[in-house]
Amino acid sequence: MKNLILLSLLLFMAIPTTAQQKAARADYGYLESFAVPNAAEIQAEFARFQDSLTNALDAQYGIKQLEEDAKYANSSDEPTRVKALSAREKLSRIQNYIDEASIERGSTLYKPFSDLKDLIVNVTSRNGYDLCFLYGPNGVNDLVYKDPYMQEEVLYEIYNCSKKGASTMSQEELTAQNQECQNKILNPLLENSVDITMLIKDAMGK
Repeated sequence: MKNLILLSLLLFMAIPTTAQQKAARADYGYLESFAVPNAAEIQAEFARFQDSLTNALDAQYGIKQLEEDAKYANSSDEPTRVKALSAREKLSRIQNYIDEASIERGSTLYKPFSDLKDLIVNVTSRNGYDLCFLYGPNGVNDLVYKDPYMQEEVLYEIYNCSKKGASTMSQEELTAQNQECQNKILNPLLENSVDITMLIKDAMGK
């Protein structure tokens, strides 16, 4: 369940939590095969879009040369340093453009995936579950919640566990403790979860 929940998302607000969450689980790969039968084509199309965009920008602005120039930002030679800083600024603008264009294109191409996630959340909530583990051949790879408040509650439980003794720990120890706390809180939920894969498939009308 590595990287299921990022520590950076933990909210530092005192959300009291005493109720036991009710968890569901669903075979995301199976559901995706029905909801997005052309998933591989979508992913390939998005990869082609990014490659085409990057190649076009490279041809126009010479990205490889800018990257080479940017290496000398700490040069003692002022003209070289100025050129390097200018190259870094241009690279930053180019990357921002690529990111924005990718988000815009991705929001269209990947809409069937987001629609599937929305359906899973809807079925999870409608059947009285607080969260749903999405699993595949390699185990759990995602987790969705019935609403943001439930997500905050679970994240706070993990944070409350992770902060114990944190002031004296190294970064490696903090990472290990956070992972341990995730396992401590989420594994029992997963073990006691109810599989709602077929409920979701039925909701698709497939």
